[in-house]
Amino acid sequence: MARGINPTLDPNDFQNRFADESEKAHYFEIGADAIRLIVSELLRGVRNVPRTILDFPCGAGRVTRHLRAFFPDSRVFACALYD
Repeated sequence: MARGINPTLDPNDFQNRFADESEKAHYFEIGADAIRLIVSELLRGVRNVPRTILDFPCGAGRVTRHLRAFFPDSRVFACALYD
């Protein structure tokens, strides 16, 4: 969250209906876990920061918001399977 993760949630996303704050924290932690995996693979392969990123399927942006914050100079495209 310190990197400026956008906290706006889609009210139509069934995955962000939380019973308490711990469930909400878990939702954002999943996105952070994805970034850890991506960065780990970039480092393992000695790759540069990607210039373009496609998040597919992106759903309501659980991971996309982290990609945008962690790679601010990259072009991030998001595509969902559903409207």
